[in-house]
Amino acid sequence: MIKVVYVLFSICVMGLSAFLFHRAAGSLSLKKLNIVSFTFYNLLVFTYVGAFAILMGFRDHYLVKKIQDDSIIIKTCWMIAYVLIMLPLAINLFERLFLKGSVRKRFQDYCLAAVEYKDTERNVLIFTIVALLICALGTVYLFYQIGTVPIFAVYLQGEDGDMIRQEASRNFQGNTYIKNILVLGITPLLSYLSYIYLRVGRRRRRIWIPVFGFSFLLCCLIKTYDLEKAPVLYYLFYFYLIEIVLNNRKLMKILYFIIGTVVCLVVIMYVSAGYGESFLTISSGPGGRIFMTQVATLFLHVKAFPKMHAYLNGASLPTALAKLVGSSDSWIRSGRIVMELFNKEAVKQGIAGVMNALFIGEAYANWGIAGTLISPWVVAATIAITLVLQLRLPKTPINMVINIALVSSLTGALQGGFVDYLYNVSLILILLLFWGISVLVRRGKIRIYHQLPIKEE
Repeated sequence: MIKVVYVLFSICVMGLSAFLFHRAAGSLSLKKLNIVSFTFYNLLVFTYVGAFAILMGFRDHYLVKKIQDDSIIIKTCWMIAYVLIMLPLAINLFERLFLKGSVRKRFQDYCLAAVEYKDTERNVLIFTIVALLICALGTVYLFYQIGTVPIFAVYLQGEDGDMIRQEASRNFQGNTYIKNILVLGITPLLSYLSYIYLRVGRRRRRIWIPVFGFSFLLCCLIKTYDLEKAPVLYYLFYFYLIEIVLNNRKLMKILYFIIGTVVCLVVIMYVSAGYGESFLTISSGPGGRIFMTQVATLFLHVKAFPKMHAYLNGASLPTALAKLVGSSDSWIRSGRIVMELFNKEAVKQGIAGVMNALFIGEAYANWGIAGTLISPWVVAATIAITLVLQLRLPKTPINMVINIALVSSLTGALQGGFVDYLYNVSLILILLLFWGISVLVRRGKIRIYHQLPIKEE
């Protein structure tokens, strides 16, 4: 009887959430994905499916085995239900404040609009080539500091992947600004920029082809610098979002190609890692990583705070913001604390990173239930403003890249940490850089606002 109630509860929550997200996004069609609908599918895959399985009694996952307490599971599921409903509701409210007209119609008109690029293509081409060369030097610097190219070292030379991963991520001794902003931040955006000009340009297409090809190979290397698989998959997926905005009529063929490529890469990586018969289970392998591991860390956050560790009370914030809320500590991420509590041996061996969770995990770790209640509104504001900016700014290649940067950062932070919605220096600097470029290449002809015509319903 209890399981029947759980099933009905889960179906009602998901149904209401899908309805609200549909209203906020204009459509949940895969052919019309934007930041809002992408957020829905992110929560569906990485949060809802795993939480539902845990609620229904699936506990055969190495992280879920650490929970077991039914009160923790029920409390966490209530928190997830709150996010699934309140996040799209808040996005709807913010959209009504900043955007007139139907979101569905505005996004459709935006995709149908022509890309404005002809007056700036030459300047952008010169900038892109120079910037890519600088990024290539930064990439050489990154791998020099790591001491190897990780993906080659592990899959061709058979070296220890866990140790290399920690050396590349947590124990990196080089300049973090070069790594995070120049190499990991700007290089992929230059790749998207060159791809957009390759797609829409005509006069200089022969030049854009090798420029994009070089940037693509460079990105495939840097996206695997710490042996994480998700970054390279997301890098490929954002090309699909670009094609949506370019109104490509063969979207599903492109999506099938990306999915096929991703599946092949994942199979090769996991089979070579020796998963064998457990490959297709959700206890381990890619299924476990996607559906269970990510959401299980949220349950561990709820278990850890405040019984095993006191609430952080703002200690996760950067120093300036932490002082404003009265915290003497700063930059203490909850994901690291949870890792230290539940995987002490790996931490001692130096092969453990962080247990990032759904953004409410870090909000709860800092401010308890109050953080849980407020955080979806903060996240909703950033997502809604991003969609509004996309629909109101001119449809230029640089503005499209700025939107990709926002989508990548904000949707990535959904499973990363609440603090990233309050302060993200890498994103701020990247946005300022590309906005500055958009001003310079227009040779003084600056237009930062554009009202798309609204057709009658």
